Amino acid sequence: MRITKKDMLSMLAIGCIAVITGGINASASSGIDINEQNFPDAQIRQIATQYDSNKDQILDTSEQKKLTELIVNETTENTGVQGNVIRTAKGITSFKGVEYFAELKSISVGQSGKPQSSYKIASDLFQYTKQVKTIRVNYAYADPVDARYKDSDKQMLAKNTSIVIDDSMQCESLSLEGVQVQKMQIVSKKMKKLLIKTCNLPDEYTINTPNLQTLGLKETYVKKLQYGKMDKLKYLSLGLNVIQNGKEKASPVTVLDLQKNKNIAELSVTGCRINKLDLSSVNKTLRLASITQSGKYPIKQVRLGKMAALKGLSVSAKCAAIDASKCSRLNTLECASYGIFKVKLPKSVQYLTLTSLDKKGCKSLKLSNCKKLKALKVIGCKKLKTINLAKCSKLYSLKLKGLALKRLTLPNNKNGLKTWLKNYDFAGVLDKQARLFEDTDYVYEPASSNYKILQNTSVKVLDLSRLTKVKHAKTTLKKAFLKNKKVKKVVISKKLSKHDKVWLQKKLS
Repeated sequence: MRITKKDMLSMLAIGCIAVITGGINASASSGIDINEQNFPDAQIRQIATQYDSNKDQILDTSEQKKLTELIVNETTENTGVQGNVIRTAKGITSFKGVEYFAELKSISVGQSGKPQSSYKIASDLFQYTKQVKTIRVNYAYADPVDARYKDSDKQMLAKNTSIVIDDSMQCESLSLEGVQVQKMQIVSKKMKKLLIKTCNLPDEYTINTPNLQTLGLKETYVKKLQYGKMDKLKYLSLGLNVIQNGKEKASPVTVLDLQKNKNIAELSVTGCRINKLDLSSVNKTLRLASITQSGKYPIKQVRLGKMAALKGLSVSAKCAAIDASKCSRLNTLECASYGIFKVKLPKSVQYLTLTSLDKKGCKSLKLSNCKKLKALKVIGCKKLKTINLAKCSKLYSLKLKGLALKRLTLPNNKNGLKTWLKNYDFAGVLDKQARLFEDTDYVYEPASSNYKILQNTSVKVLDLSRLTKVKHAKTTLKKAFLKNKKVKKVVISKKLSKHDKVWLQKKLS
């Protein structure tokens, strides 16, 4: 068959039309119409409109990638949509449309101000956020310990919230606060961090996340603590009791079995009915532990044994004794007592805080082996009569309050007590719950002003015999002890010159 030049031109024209037409169809198919069908909620639709650069009411592929973080703040003040932030008084009716933002990696939903009856989380939140890696739902004012709001207000929050996360979703971090959950099923190999605070969970729920690294249940009532084997779990925080109508509602969970979680590095247990805690199964990995009992449900036993990795320990419980002598790397120890009368210290301890150790067995504090001790705080130990710090030459911070001491022996600081009396305040560093939930690191910071080393004590004998230079004694007496009228006797070094002795006697008279 003979093809003429005219035929060839006709065929070429038809091909060009096909290409052009195909191009238009492809563009339309890759774009999303910004309408009520695709974006039912007007506020989500407005977000889409903002990212429609060419104002053609279509989100093309490039425009769908622009939104990486979405923040929804339910409030009654300064409402509106700006950038990636929605400030709304009526909540979100549906999150449909969010799934079209391919690069959306983080979404936060929260509230400020007093809860309103309309405040709720749309039940489809988790249905349309499969591409999102970090999801935060924070209704802080649903906190059951907050007495400002009635139960009727709290019950209006997130009534129909259903949380189902499986391997089809990209979620790696989920944080929930003040949420009433009707159904919770988290079965995901991608989940690494799960934090639940002041939430009402269903009686039956599922957590099967073998790659989870952080699990926090704080002020959250559960009937049964159930989760699968988590070999990679490093951070565990439990606070299972809640306050309802001014009364403590205790979770029936009484046992914490760590046999399946042998890689835990940080542990926090507070407000639980767990009365015995055995940490021996995590003796090679546990670095920090904070253990605090609730008022009605005492922790009677904390078993440590040989903790090879433990560096920081805080215990506020009704244990008869705390034996940390075999914790060779422990440098920070805090003990607040509901009945502790005996504490065995390791040689490695550097920062020591003892509060309300008031049993008859706690009459003296033996620190002769604690040569690395840098900071000591002893408060309210009314039975404690003697503290000997003679061999604690590295001590630079000391606070004694509410004691009935009869004898205090101070160390000989090589750098002089001027360094020591800078009074770097020893602040608690073991609130790991707060660290887990707020990602806050706690540090030692210099105190804003010097405190008196002796407050509300009855020290009668002050041993300064190890201070061999008058400047040491002058610094000590001027800054701490001269105003303590209960001191009846001061023991000074024989190596002091006659001039120095006269000066001391004059100051003490």
